[in-house]
Amino acid sequence: MHCQFIPDRVLEKIAEKNRTERIRTKVFDDLVTAKSMRLKRSLLNNNRKTFLSAITGSLPRGKEELHFYDCLNKWNIPNTPIFSLIEEHKEDKDKEVIGSPQQNNLDETYDFFRKVYGRKSFDGKSKAVNMYYTYGEDYCNAFFDGLDLYFGKGDNYYFLDFSLDITVVAHECGHEITQYESNLIYEYQSGAINEHASDVYATMVDQYIQGQTVSMSDWLIGRHLWNQNKFPGCFALRSMKAPGTAYSNPKIGQDDQPAHMDKFYKGHDDEGGVHINSGILNKAFHDFSISLGEHALVWDIPGKIWYYTLADQRMIKEDETFTEFAQATLQKAKQLYGKKESITVSKGYTIKPDDLFNKLKQAWINVGIS
Repeated sequence: MHCQFIPDRVLEKIAEKNRTERIRTKVFDDLVTAKSMRLKRSLLNNNRKTFLSAITGSLPRGKEELHFYDCLNKWNIPNTPIFSLIEEHKEDKDKEVIGSPQQNNLDETYDFFRKVYGRKSFDGKSKAVNMYYTYGEDYCNAFFDGLDLYFGKGDNYYFLDFSLDITVVAHECGHEITQYESNLIYEYQSGAINEHASDVYATMVDQYIQGQTVSMSDWLIGRHLWNQNKFPGCFALRSMKAPGTAYSNPKIGQDDQPAHMDKFYKGHDDEGGVHINSGILNKAFHDFSISLGEHALVWDIPGKIWYYTLADQRMIKEDETFTEFAQATLQKAKQLYGKKESITVSKGYTIKPDDLFNKLKQAWINVGIS
């Protein structure tokens, strides 16, 4: 699965609406790059065992490493990282050990999953993580290619630096987690669940780092990407709170994510709507989180239900449907909280297990999934 942050359809709309040959050529080049990366990933993923054995940089358990490569706005991949971090040794040093915002974003994402869910690297088995930033010539995208993480610097006209947005970094890291857990097929409904999972991980990391409750967050994914000075009305790439409202500009187009199954995209573009229909799932997750009260923490009850559902290979199939996924979250919620007399949502606020299950079920019903 080649998982890129900016869908082809967004870049294609920009090319259609822009008469400047330089911009059109640049967008076309980025599309070609994206398609070549998808081909590479699909060839690897034809045989899961062969693909996983092809991954390099695996380390002994307990020795978790992050390697950072500055591509200097070029397509060539450096052989030597400019900075490396061994997670097990980090706590012996001062808190400020990271040298750039890009490195800090990856480190904080890594730390979140380590501290909150006890996860050792994104594969769960201490695999080394390679981050290539300022990748490509003003490259306007970010992606996980099944092996490593890549982030373009943007063209500074439409898009700004992708590695400087924590939700972009966490989103792409989320694809690596999904690959090693449920390995959802990246097309149609299972692909939309895959994209949704990465948005869930992105907002959890974002809210955790900012110390926000669910009512404090703006629930935006990619809020620092668009050049808002040139394109007012473009606040982010996606809104989990209000799908379809993240961006709107005559020179770019309109956010086309639906918030309900009655607007479900049934076409074949975007791998069957993986970046489009994920908005329906995002809305359900947001509404469930909000239903737990203004002081609820997204990485606590909502995050635990989603994380442990997606990590349970007995529950999630590679070709999972929306209805099956909704049912799986309800089943996981009952496994996690069904035997408790009451559940602490936030300081001074508890609910009964049945109330929790009803809130979750209602969130799915409200987006047309039952």
